[in-house]
This record gives sequence, structure tokens and C-alpha cells, in this order.
Amino acid sequence: HRIIKEQLPEFPVSAFGDRRCLQQFKKVRDQIAKFGLPHRDRPGWKPRKPKGSPHDADEFWGRVSALVTWGMRWGHLVDILVNPFSDYEHLYHGNRVDKIWSWDQEFQFIAATPWQMQLAYLLAVCLGLRRTDIWRLTWSCYDGKYIRLQLHKRQKPSKPAPRVTIPVLSVLKLMLDRVKAFLKPSPDDPILLSTENLPYADPQSFGESFQYFRNKKAKIVGRTLHDLRGTAVTRLAMAGCTEAEIASITRHSIGRV
Repeated sequence: HRIIKEQLPEFPVSAFGDRRCLQQFKKVRDQIAKFGLPHRDRPGWKPRKPKGSPHDADEFWGRVSALVTWGMRWGHLVDILVNPFSDYEHLYHGNRVDKIWSWDQEFQFIAATPWQMQLAYLLAVCLGLRRTDIWRLTWSCYDGKYIRLQLHKRQKPSKPAPRVTIPVLSVLKLMLDRVKAFLKPSPDDPILLSTENLPYADPQSFGESFQYFRNKKAKIVGRTLHDLRGTAVTRLAMAGCTEAEIASITRHSIGRV
């Protein structure tokens, strides 16, 4: 909404249903793909140089389409019968095959980090969960064979977040059982702990801690915590899981798996 007001300040709401308006929005999309999103100054933010991103350009188009759909559904755009932004060919067609953690990188990370961070790594690479869901895990989610939890991210705003049941691979089970025997936690205690054996305040602090150990201790470059989701897909496939089973765990579409 901010970008539309800045880039197309005189654009009338009634024109959203006219396919001729697509050319104006395509110009904005192409600018984002080439030069990046316009920077918005906020207190505490470090100035950064915008960088072109086809992925951001596709996200901009998708949000405009969602805005028009919302207006049609709630009677704000009564003259529009068909959303002209819904038929769109994405600019970004890349995949994350080159972002998979290798076995050498895994051994390097495990060897250089304390057990709390080793557990965090195994949770991410064996379960394929997002950072927020890893942070939300408690010992009540683990029954010795499966991890069961309700995901944080909803597929649709009108529907509750799905519940998933993820089989625990042997290497993760061994680590979880040893940590559980050592700490003797209560069911509501978080599985994820800092190196001081304290819970992380939020998912961001967990991500920053992982980044610190990856950069300063393991000295691994070009890989992120989020890349472990893609690595988990690969490991689950190697373990014999079908595409449908993997998609049910990671919540990717089957086509993306």
C-alpha cells in the first residue's frame, strides 16, 4: 500500500479493474526487480543500499492482487468482476538446490558449537520447521517417536494453523533423549535453549545466536538457518519419504517439493 501511494500517488481506486492499469504496475514491478524496494527510514535502522530482487517484485505484485481481491470481497470495489492481477507470470524462477547444507558443513558446525546449538541444528535439519516453530517447541511435543505441534503460520487467514506429526529421525532422537535425561525438564519447558540453558526471548534472538555460532565459531559462509528447511527436504527424501509426506511436514506444495 505504501509503495502504491509513493509510486502511483494519483492512481484512482476505480481503475483497479481496468486491465490497462497493469502496464503502470508492471513498470513499478520492474523497478523493484532492477533496483529493489524503496528504502523506508525507521528509528534504529541502519541505512542500506536497495538491491534489485525479482522475488521482491513478485511479492509486490502478489500483495497488490491480494489487496484487489480483498476489496472485491468486502464491497469496496463493486464494479470489478475479475481481478486483473491474478493472472501473472512470476519473474523469479530460481530454486534453492545450491543452498543445501553439505555433510562437510554439518560436521564442521557440529564440531565447533556447544550442545545447545547442535540440538538447534538437528531440530532444524531433521524436522524442516520454520524458525518460529522450532522456538515454540516444548517437551510436551515430543513423545519419544514423533514431534507433534500446531504450526504458527496459517495457510489461509480464515483457517487455523495446521497440526503436523513429524517422525523423529534416529540422530535427533538420540540427542533429544540424552538432553531430556540430563535436564529432566517439565512438559512445558522449551526444547530450544541458549548456551546458558535459558529460553530464548523470541525467534529473532534464536536466529541471531545461530548466526553468531555459524559465522564466528564454525566459520561457514553462504548458508543460513532457513536453508536447513531445504536441506531437511533432501534428507527426508533420502530417508524414503514420498513427496506427499514431505509436503505434509514442511507445508510446501507438492510441486515445490
